[in-house]
Amino acid sequence: MTEIYADIVFLINFFMDILIFWIVEKLLKTKIKKTRIFLGSFISTLFFCLIIFIPSLNKFYNFTTMLAVLTIGIKIIFKPPNLKGLIKITLLVNISSFCVGGMAMAVFYFTNINYFLGNITLIYAENFSLKLLLIISSTTFIFIKLFSNVIHKFVHARKKIYEIKIHFRDEEIILKTLLDTGNSLCDPLTKSPVIITEFEYIKDILPNDLKVVFYENKENDLTNLYEKLSPKILTRIRVIPFESVGKQNGMLIGFKPDKVEIFNDSKNYIVHDVIIGIYNYKLSKDNLYQGLLNPELIPAI
Repeated sequence: MTEIYADIVFLINFFMDILIFWIVEKLLKTKIKKTRIFLGSFISTLFFCLIIFIPSLNKFYNFTTMLAVLTIGIKIIFKPPNLKGLIKITLLVNISSFCVGGMAMAVFYFTNINYFLGNITLIYAENFSLKLLLIISSTTFIFIKLFSNVIHKFVHARKKIYEIKIHFRDEEIILKTLLDTGNSLCDPLTKSPVIITEFEYIKDILPNDLKVVFYENKENDLTNLYEKLSPKILTRIRVIPFESVGKQNGMLIGFKPDKVEIFNDSKNYIVHDVIIGIYNYKLSKDNLYQGLLNPELIPAI
């Protein structure tokens, strides 16, 4: 008879929950405090193990209870604003669980570990090792890093116009932006996502010395840029390299706003970790939008 140790089962499930919730975080392109992921994973695993190992609670081991345990973890970590968001995250968690389970089974097969429990959550301790957990985690990490952008773009496949409000130096301006799945620009230093905006529409909130640079079409001349701008403004300026069709090694001048509000139907999101890239030409021929919104800034929930 195979013995199952509660502490081993707890640790394995705890680390697997962390891995699965981390995968969902990457798929949603959201930034969540690691302490929340650890707390949600810990509480979900604790409830699961209590139900499994306390005989008087075994009767609660069913689909409804397990779903409730999962929901507790999701609520703690992702804080979905509504039922739709909760359902979407729950589906992503379950899909991620099946993917991790599939990778685990593949590792079991190729490493000649020949026994995997029918229960999708438990693995016999004698057949599982920290080495195997590390292999599964590493494989999953590489897979998510390679394909998270593709999956996120699929989530936001439908083009949509978002109204945003940019706050900068006690000034603010509202403009329309197109959710552009092709816009993956980020600040190379801080990794902050970039919103590309037309100079003509945001010039009113820019300092005069920065306006002159764009009026003279010298935004690609870094020497001129540093000579024209005051030290105070330079601390907010970012240089974002980019590549596009017909142009390699391009450069986009941007600035760090105080905050940006993104309006979506009746909701609005406030982001601080963002860069406003300034484009000196038209983005939309029909003036339907004046900026390109980075999909990382829109929660998938």
